[in-house]
Amino acid sequence: MENMGNGSPQWAELPADILAAIMNKVPLEEKLGVVPSLCKSWGKAVMDPCSWKIVDLEKFSLEHADDSAMVERMLRFLLNRSSGCLRNLYIARLENDSLFSLVAEMVTLEKLLLPEGRMSDAIVVEHAGRFSNLKFLDLSYCMNVGAQALEALGKNCPLEGLCRCMLPNNLFKDISQDEEVVAIATTMHKLKILRMNYLKFQNESILKVLSSCPDLRELDVRGCWEVNLANHIDEYPSLTVLGPHIEEVMRDFNEFIRARRFGPVVDPYLYTSDSDEYDEDESELEDEEDEDGPGLEDLEF
Repeated sequence: MENMGNGSPQWAELPADILAAIMNKVPLEEKLGVVPSLCKSWGKAVMDPCSWKIVDLEKFSLEHADDSAMVERMLRFLLNRSSGCLRNLYIARLENDSLFSLVAEMVTLEKLLLPEGRMSDAIVVEHAGRFSNLKFLDLSYCMNVGAQALEALGKNCPLEGLCRCMLPNNLFKDISQDEEVVAIATTMHKLKILRMNYLKFQNESILKVLSSCPDLRELDVRGCWEVNLANHIDEYPSLTVLGPHIEEVMRDFNEFIRARRFGPVVDPYLYTSDSDEYDEDESELEDEEDEDGPGLEDLEF
């Protein structure tokens, strides 16, 4: 591959930072199982910690949601391989507190997406001080996390974006989340984007957020039926508000997840990663899964 004809890429001649940028666009399974065997330059590049700035573990974590030992192995592998270079991490359905403690060791993280995480409020409070570089956080569908965790994170993280959404059939729909919203208002003054879907809180709480977060430019409160900002929106001309009403009810869980992640208020810096191709339909993903070749569970970390 390195000795291709004229006009073809000469990978050995590319600067290391360019190769690392390419590696950060490669899906995890290929980065671990395919890239090292392609050519010497790529094999060397994939060992560079800078090639592990962006890691999407969504597929892996969902496939091994019931195997916390496997997820732990992967997280420890990332800790060692990235050597302090990891910036963006997406891992779904984090099973327990010990796994969250491992994530907290990745102190260079700037973006952390943990939808459906099952870690406790107490463990988040305990480790909040480690996330001093965190700018964007997704704690959607994390049923065990509440106001105390949000307050601790707000006090320790320079958060610019927060996603805290629930499903339309929120199991806690009869329980007020006003304390969570007030915690956001009192500690997260640098927020630019805030998404809170299908939570229950009063108008007074969200008004505290608006008055406390002068840089807020996008607020998504779809499904938060007790919110009514009609009499206040003129006070914030630079703010875009979605909700509380929604155009249609989404009953399918996967459809709701896709809408949450790629809705119209998505910020390309905070909400997406350069390594993700999110608009592939499910059939294409299934075809990829059926292809021959080792799965992640067969690879040595």
